[in-house]
Amino acid sequence: MRGGSLIVAATVAAFLVATTGGAAATGQVRAQVFTGYGFDACTAPSTNALSAWSASPYRALGIYIGGVSRGCAQPNLTPGWVTTTLSMGWSLLPLYVGLQAPCVGPSRPNHISTSPATAAAQGRAAADDAASLASGLGLPSGSPIYFDMEGYKSNDSACTKAVQSFVTGWVTQLRTDAFVPGVYGSASVM
Repeated sequence: MRGGSLIVAATVAAFLVATTGGAAATGQVRAQVFTGYGFDACTAPSTNALSAWSASPYRALGIYIGGVSRGCAQPNLTPGWVTTTLSMGWSLLPLYVGLQAPCVGPSRPNHISTSPATAAAQGRAAADDAASLASGLGLPSGSPIYFDMEGYKSNDSACTKAVQSFVTGWVTQLRTDAFVPGVYGSASVM
């Protein structure tokens, strides 16, 4: 979701800080399954805001790491923010908002090609970009990255084929880049 908040209670792959043992052990970041409440915010909240949220039942946070259709600046989203947020006990759900379906309206100017071969190449390029951004934030290989595909006219077969080709490229390349691919979206039609 480009600007709204999503509140979910679900089982999702997320980041957790796992201590390798003993009081002197260093915490290691790794992907694990998270079950519980989470939300996303267009802009990554400050660590002060997350500290205030620590009294709530929410423990997972969707963060928009990049993509040509990401709707917000991310002044807080740095490797230091990721480290601090994880050490506070938050789980992170990395989201990437790239090109969108070719059949969505003009309010979404960055579209996937209608050519299946080009769409697949665009999906692979988005996956490479997402993997680079995630690595730059200190998210380890094996971490999930969710592509945010907004709702589109699923009864348009050419559009659906383009989206399927794009997602196939995304999934294939993100696996090659040693991350776990995911897709996140809505059923609403734009």
